[in-house]
Amino acid sequence: MIHRLLVSFAVFLPLVFAGFHASAEPYRITAGDELIIFHSDLDEPEQVLVDVNGQIRGAPVGGIDLAGASLDEAEQTVELQLKRNCFLVEPEVSMTISSYASVVVGGDVMAPGRFAFQPGMTVAGALAMAGGLTVAV
Repeated sequence: MIHRLLVSFAVFLPLVFAGFHASAEPYRITAGDELIIFHSDLDEPEQVLVDVNGQIRGAPVGGIDLAGASLDEAEQTVELQLKRNCFLVEPEVSMTISSYASVVVGGDVMAPGRFAFQPGMTVAGALAMAGGLTVAV
């Protein structure tokens, strides 16, 4: 048992530290993310959930597809919809992610399950959160 743990730590510890580096790619919005949106026509920020279809829904614009968009792209998309559907001349939209969709790690890992996503997370990092791969001795 101790040999198994040592092997797991020896294999995955370097991957964990190497896996949580800053990424040059912007985060892409996905189903399950919770966003906080503020625009010039709102008194208070609005919290919305990205649904299973990758859309946010809200009156009066209806569904807006944001799946795969960066925050900058999503802000531009919402601004465009507000111009088209709400007749706002120059809406200003600001958006942040209040919580990320979780990741699921399954298969031959020590503790399969659902884990909180962290920006910059890699597959190796997710495997480490699940306790590493089960290693046959």
